Parts: sequence; structure tokens; C-alpha cells
Amino acid sequence: MSPSAAAAQVIGSDKNVNAGSKTAIAAAAAAGHMVGAAGEVAYIPGTVDCAAAQGTPTGAQNDLKLAQTASGLALTGMNLGLQAAGAALGPVTAGISIAVSAIVGLFSTLINHHAQAVAKEQTVLCSAVPAANNYLGIISQGVSSGLATPQDGIAALESLKGDFRSAVGSIYGDCNAACVMYMELEAICLVMESQLQDMIDAAKTAASTPAQVITAGGPNVTSPGGVAAPASSYASFYSSGSAAPAASPVAATSSWLPIAALVIGGFFLMRSL
Repeated sequence: MSPSAAAAQVIGSDKNVNAGSKTAIAAAAAAGHMVGAAGEVAYIPGTVDCAAAQGTPTGAQNDLKLAQTASGLALTGMNLGLQAAGAALGPVTAGISIAVSAIVGLFSTLINHHAQAVAKEQTVLCSAVPAANNYLGIISQGVSSGLATPQDGIAALESLKGDFRSAVGSIYGDCNAACVMYMELEAICLVMESQLQDMIDAAKTAASTPAQVITAGGPNVTSPGGVAAPASSYASFYSSGSAAPAASPVAATSSWLPIAALVIGGFFLMRSL
């Protein structure tokens, strides 16, 4: 699905969506993350969208990444609490690791992580939007790296939509900022889910495509899924470049001898009467 088609489907006939919001929704669908009115990434702590709170420096946001550890999957990143407090971070104390079982249902974990950077801000979107954008990146990373399947990706996107809508429910109105951000997320998910479904369909097609197998001394054999099937039992009656052998003339003649003898014997018997 194209970004423009996804945006049109999400907006539908909602007359509360103004022209600027429509442009932002289409831009978000194309970019793969939620954006502001000017097309930049929306609601980053410390920017105009999220007026910097005391003790929260600009750029404090830090996205978590999906990683494979010895014990399974985990989200890794910078400890924002220490960063915001101005602590000197070394290579050991700088990293955090949150164990996860799959990529589905991670929004609450991510929003808690991002809320550390905006703990003193009043806007729900300043933690919900960065968390959602982070989650979108994790889903893409997980599928492209093979740590998650396309089916997992679709399930994660669906969970993200529901969790985000719940997170901004207290400030959601008739196409206010929360409404526009949610529409952006819906359009992004439509595009990503269509791409993931294409991957699923392509894998199914590849698995079911017949492979042509050339069998010496017999007819070609076609087998589903690219697995060679055994040649037909008819192959034993053929030799390469030759037709099936003709019946022996001697055998054909000898098969009529008993019948001929009976006919001749009957003829002579009638003449003797």
C-alpha cells in the first residue's frame, strides 16, 4: 500500500482533519515515523513541541534497540535517568538491558523508558510519540535482522496501535494533536503491514513453486516446492532416443496356429461325411 493510499484510508471522511494534518499524516506514512506539521520528527523532549523541563536537557531522548543476548532477546540502550542527572557515564554503567520474550507488546516498556526524559513535562505526547517511534524502529530492525518474523511484525504493529491509543486517551479529542498523531501511526502501520504481508506471500509462493526435474530415460517430472519427485514407473519401458519395442512377428504368428489347426480339421471332417 502506498503512503498516500494509507493516509486517505485513515482520514476517510473525517471533516475535522485540516489540510496541514492531512499533509503530516501522508508524510508520516512515507517516512515510517510520526512527524510534526513541518515534517520533522514530532515531540522530541527538549524541542518546541515539548518545552524543556528543568533538569531535562535537549537531546536526552535515547532510543532502545533490539539485541540478541545469551539468554534471549533484550532491549538495550542508554540509561536516561543517569544521563538527565548529568552523571559521568562509562562504557559499563552507560548501558541498560531489558529482557523481552518477543517484539509484541513492548509499548508500555518503551513509554516508561522514554518518560524518564520527560518526567517533569505535562504533555503525554512527549513520552508516547517518542516511544511509538522507537517501537516502529524496533519492529523494522527485528524483522530485517531475522530476530522476528514478518508475522511477529504485524502482531507488534497491531499491539502498538492499541497501546498508543490507550496512552493518549486522556487527551484525545476531535482531531486535536493526539488524534493527528494516532492517525499518523495508523497510516504508518498500514504501509508497514502491507510490506510485511508481501514478504509472507512471497515466502509462500517460493515454497509452493514447482521445480522442473529432467529424468534421464523418461518423461520430465514436476514436483511442488522444488523437491524432486521419483520418475514415473513408465520410465522403465523407455530407452533414451527410442520408441517402445514392437511386438515380435514370430510371437504374433504362433499365437494363431492352434486356431488355424481347428479350422482345417473341421473342414476335412465335414468332407468325409
